[in-house]
Amino acid sequence: MKKKKSIVYDQKMFIKFVDEKYYQNFINKGELFFGNLSLYRNIEENNGNRGIGDRDEGNLNFTKGELKNYGIVLQVGDQYITYKDIHANKNDLATTISPQAAIFCCTILSAKHNLINSKRRNRFINNIKDSLLSDNNYNKKVVLIPDFNGFINKFNVAAKKYKMKTMSGPVIYDNNHYEASSRLVNKLQAKGKNLDLTHSLIYVKREEFKHQQEFRMTIDTPDNNSFKLYLGPLKNDTITFDSIEECLNSINIETKIEKI
Repeated sequence: MKKKKSIVYDQKMFIKFVDEKYYQNFINKGELFFGNLSLYRNIEENNGNRGIGDRDEGNLNFTKGELKNYGIVLQVGDQYITYKDIHANKNDLATTISPQAAIFCCTILSAKHNLINSKRRNRFINNIKDSLLSDNNYNKKVVLIPDFNGFINKFNVAAKKYKMKTMSGPVIYDNNHYEASSRLVNKLQAKGKNLDLTHSLIYVKREEFKHQQEFRMTIDTPDNNSFKLYLGPLKNDTITFDSIEECLNSINIETKIEKI
């Protein structure tokens, strides 16, 4: 029987659902698979799995009128194409921007929002079972990563060895991908960080997926191909369970009492 993990009320952790056939490499080598966004689009497009895949993953669809309003300019090689150069089809769909990136995804587990009472805990369990654990063809280990910031730091250190550009952050769930992406760009610019609209799309998904509570890590690879990054052994940084119920039942929340 696993010892209960005590956490504070406002703590965040990661959960990673790892296919059993990749589990040993994940734990013993810290192997992270960064898949191209097109892989996740195809999960729904080709297999009809709406719980995991998203055919609109990172897509931005514009009609001719919207391109004019937003003043979008697309760069193709050394050429810049404005909305005037794009001819709409019968449905007035002018273009779709589909950024490519190599991404690794985890689920954010929040003590405050997911574990504070049985109702929230059960809702989180059911949502995960209906989405990320819905494919019965692949058995998954439930891996708890208690050190939220430590795991992100391991990722950055490992990527730095390959001189890769990295980015990480929670996914924004919004059906208006353009508006959500623009807000993210403006937010980062206010902090002195530059991010273009295309790359910000990587962190936007449709609202119906918000229960996944996804956190993404991205790397720039040649032609944005899929890539395996190795963080080193993770056995001492993780706790493994056979089910999401067993994982959540192992966590004990401690409340902080401060003197006024």
